[in-house]
Amino acid sequence: MQDKQQNPMPAFLTRLVFPFAGIGSPAWFLIRVIPKPSRAAYPCMRVAAPMASTFVLWLLGLTASLAFLKRARAFVWRSRYLAAALCIAAGAITGGVLISTPQSRASAALRANDPVGEAHGASPGRVVWVHDSAATPWEGPGDGHWWEDGKTNQEIVDRMLSRTLCELSGKQSDTAAWDTLFRYFNKAHGREHAGYTPGEKIAVKINLTFCSRYPDFTCVDSTTYTLTSKLDSRRSTTTGPRACSAPRIR
Repeated sequence: MQDKQQNPMPAFLTRLVFPFAGIGSPAWFLIRVIPKPSRAAYPCMRVAAPMASTFVLWLLGLTASLAFLKRARAFVWRSRYLAAALCIAAGAITGGVLISTPQSRASAALRANDPVGEAHGASPGRVVWVHDSAATPWEGPGDGHWWEDGKTNQEIVDRMLSRTLCELSGKQSDTAAWDTLFRYFNKAHGREHAGYTPGEKIAVKINLTFCSRYPDFTCVDSTTYTLTSKLDSRRSTTTGPRACSAPRIR
């Protein structure tokens, strides 16, 4: 299975991006924010606002520059050369500012984490992200997909999950980590402060945002490898469900 290379956008289409984005951004901002002003704080609105203001300023500058040059032409016909020269200078300055504005890469400023709301969890507010480049020998486009059979090392994924559980719970073993998570879940849902009870059935909701696949779409959320690690980890601990667990996924 080969990854299809995307063709670059034709040059004439790239020239249309700015005007269409410029027209669409203020329209989108006004349509969304006027009925409910609090939407101005939404991430999409915070992206649209600077694009809209940039386009409006660019349009005003371009219009002013053309107006000055048109006015200068009228002064020349009336032999008012000083006024014409001033209009030409004003138009040139306005146009020069538009052309000479330095371009910079748009990026969000890196700021210190500013949590909002009330922290929850066995370790309140803690979020764990684990990475190991050795988990897959995938070499990139042209080498199939990283989530295919043979492209992921299950043992390394198992170790990654184990590390995630211990970091999330603050414990030193998978058994203690699962017990901590079960006890927190039961307590948070108004049950007694107890761990897993043999015979209990557990439903796990996985991320299936990208459950569909298209020829040019190669993203995957939950892979069989990570699901297998979760099931095996629970079966291998004294607090995890055994008889109710599904068989190994392949």
